Amino acid sequence: MRKKDFDRFVRLGLSKKGDAKKIIQSLINWLIISLYIPDKELIKVVDTELIQKLGLDKEPVNWGDLKCFEVEKLGESWVAYVDEADPSAYNLQQYLEKWMRVWGWNVKVVTEW
Repeated sequence: MRKKDFDRFVRLGLSKKGDAKKIIQSLINWLIISLYIPDKELIKVVDTELIQKLGLDKEPVNWGDLKCFEVEKLGESWVAYVDEADPSAYNLQQYLEKWMRVWGWNVKVVTEW
């Protein structure tokens, strides 16, 4: 959900401000899932072509369990914590932050093991 849509829903009483954490977490996890393709045996596998195209192929990431597990409000912005990637996974952080900005959310992504 784009931030402007969320803000409108809050104004109309259809959502609560506190729902933003779950929306941000869901959006980031959706972006992470979009880096995979369905697999008959393993359910999902990393889309290696996409990972290379995005410059994520050399990132220190455990692709088997990558996920956003927590979101915190920090002033007027948000911090999203992504588990199973090294703190130096800059390209992954930038990929996620860029899309969140496109959708109107001011989110800093922190990666950790």
